[in-house]
Amino acid sequence: MRKFFIYSLLVSMVSVSGLFAQGVAEKRQNAKYYSVGFTKFKKGKMERGIEIIQKYYWPVDQKIGRNVMPFDFMTGEWDHIVFFALEDGMSELDWKESPSNAKWWNGLVKELGSEEKVKEIMAEFDSYVLKSKTEIAYTCLLYTSPSPRDQRGSGVGGCGW
Repeated sequence: MRKFFIYSLLVSMVSVSGLFAQGVAEKRQNAKYYSVGFTKFKKGKMERGIEIIQKYYWPVDQKIGRNVMPFDFMTGEWDHIVFFALEDGMSELDWKESPSNAKWWNGLVKELGSEEKVKEIMAEFDSYVLKSKTEIAYTCLLYTSPSPRDQRGSGVGGCGW
């Protein structure tokens, strides 16, 4: 029985080891990185929170050409989730204030007329938020046409899965 247990453990370890890179460094190919903001509004405050996003935040994103994908939920833990493309990939995280966030802030100031008004609107929005968090995510092209740069030649699984 003990031999069977050890054999089973060894087989499962070998099977699982195939999931990892086995000591070979390899970058993700065709990866697109996002900062993902999750927001849960206080009871009865979601409508006004979304209104602020749509009236003030979203138009500025569009004007500055920032790639944003918002989702409003009808079920689940979160009311609003938004994906902000990290245009410079993971290196965008090296900034204390990224160029795209600075551009957005300046656009909002221009739109509202003053930093004081921006701070007022943001404080109002924050007063409606029960909880929030930010995560980093990535996605890869699931299918890419074969090219001379793609040494694998399959054209499938852009992240090397």
